[in-house]
Amino acid sequence: PDKKFEKTIFAQFYNGLKTTSNTQFVLRVAAKLCTIDLKGEHATDQGGPYHEVFSNFCQELESESLDVFIKTPNNKNDVGLLKDKFMVNPSNKNDLYDNVYQFIGKLMASAISSGELLDLNIHPILWKFILGNEITFDDTETLDCLFYKMIKDLEKFVDNPAMESNFDSVFDLNFTFKNANNDEEELKPNGKEIKVTVANLKEFIELSKKAKINESAHQMEMIKEGFNSVI
Repeated sequence: PDKKFEKTIFAQFYNGLKTTSNTQFVLRVAAKLCTIDLKGEHATDQGGPYHEVFSNFCQELESESLDVFIKTPNNKNDVGLLKDKFMVNPSNKNDLYDNVYQFIGKLMASAISSGELLDLNIHPILWKFILGNEITFDDTETLDCLFYKMIKDLEKFVDNPAMESNFDSVFDLNFTFKNANNDEEELKPNGKEIKVTVANLKEFIELSKKAKINESAHQMEMIKEGFNSVI
């Protein structure tokens, strides 16, 4: 991921500004964080190259070239509401991406003061997180309506032993969870080896809801830290 990252316009922007003090991200309206020099283009930066670079790296942030933001499951599957949105990639768990997400949070905060808005189509669950509002399982329906519907269907079997035979014929599950990037994790120790039954279904549902709500919590916390370090 580091090599893929370094080949992008965003990486050049990030590397040039990552040591910039937090106070320098607070700008007057229409002020710039830096001067842009596009190699091979004889353009004086009166705003054009600066706007162009912002536009280009926002496209990169929502592309596979960086995988910083990924399509929500609703976006990938073309179902449900808000199916044009992107979300924070829950699989990015290393120091590089921690720093990148903090930097993006600073850019978001800087956009408030400068008016140089970021052309990012992010799912509103990120804004709820930054504001410190509670994120509920119902919020995830517009992220992943197929997963949401599956959990709602499973809830019909809870405390209903009469439906046990129907459950076994319809569902073949163990205590694992696949995040929005399709990476599998265990919901409890040895979860891959534990079959979901009507008897332990309630626990599985609770753990699955928690996993879905928090799947990008670490990365969103990094964005929030960067945002709050400026605002």
